[in-house]
Amino acid sequence: MIVPIYNPGEKLICCLKSIVDSSYADIEVILVNDGSTDESAAMCDYFKKMDDRITLLHTNREGSIMARNKGLKAAQSPYVMFVDADDWISPHMIRMLYASAVYADSDITVSNNFRALHYKGPHRLNRSDYFRSRKLYLEDEIRSSLVPAFLQGHPFPPNLFGKLYKREMLLSSGSYLRDIHFFGDDLYYNLEMFLKAKSVLVIPEALYYYRTGGFTERYMPYLFHDIVSGYRIQKQVIDEYYSDNRQQMMDGVSIMLFNLLQTCLLNVMRSSLAAEEMRAEIIRHCQHESIREALSNEGVIRHFGADYLDAVRVCDVRYLYKLGRKLYHRSMGRKIALKAASLLPV
Repeated sequence: MIVPIYNPGEKLICCLKSIVDSSYADIEVILVNDGSTDESAAMCDYFKKMDDRITLLHTNREGSIMARNKGLKAAQSPYVMFVDADDWISPHMIRMLYASAVYADSDITVSNNFRALHYKGPHRLNRSDYFRSRKLYLEDEIRSSLVPAFLQGHPFPPNLFGKLYKREMLLSSGSYLRDIHFFGDDLYYNLEMFLKAKSVLVIPEALYYYRTGGFTERYMPYLFHDIVSGYRIQKQVIDEYYSDNRQQMMDGVSIMLFNLLQTCLLNVMRSSLAAEEMRAEIIRHCQHESIREALSNEGVIRHFGADYLDAVRVCDVRYLYKLGRKLYHRSMGRKIALKAASLLPV
């Protein structure tokens, strides 16, 4: 069990308690405190003193990719599971995933999950069709049924959490992450591993609790870089594995790119940049070669309104700035609603 940790606050207690109280006891728990400035280090120390299965590592704010890698290098178990520090797991998750993985000899074993605001509820089940029944996917079917979800935005979870991996699969992958700072790291790590996997077992039981509302609201200076890097990775995968239906696949990743371009506009609004710097940033986004390329994609033209596409095409900063402000105010309303919901008695 590897838990990368950066300022989760008291949510970390719920996370760690769910792991150490697991019904399957023969585990190693590796906590990687990535330079937290809250009370996380003290909480980790407390749990480590209480449970000798815990190993505590420290890094100096190197980011989630490096924190996970440090934990992975320290791991001794042939199977590895990741848990986000503000989430928690079912008491039976480790036992069920491990037993299923050993029985099927699956490279990756995937459980369903709940979304939640509180530990006590309510919990919303992921009702994706992928989890209707237990199914073992082998090589060709992994590439035809599961990997396209990472390229088309289908409701198969791209996260590292909720999955049990053979350690050797994790250690032999990660090349797609070389040009990713943060955004999409789970997706592109999984994309590479699912392409390599000989078998993936999906089970319908919901065993992981994902706490909603945790996406960062801070300005991310590398967001646009990561998004266009991800687009190039997806294009590379399509060219290598999906040449027979390239147009359909490119429609999906191009639509994803233009949806994420709106996220980049929102990100600019969250920055402390001066007005002229914001203007330059928006123009830089619009003029990027990947954006210019995707502008002519048939799927993008069908999916988005002409006003938005024309504004990107001619770098209409006024239109795109207004769009970014609209997205910003909408996100602030959602933040207030989630905060209010989290304070309701359960």
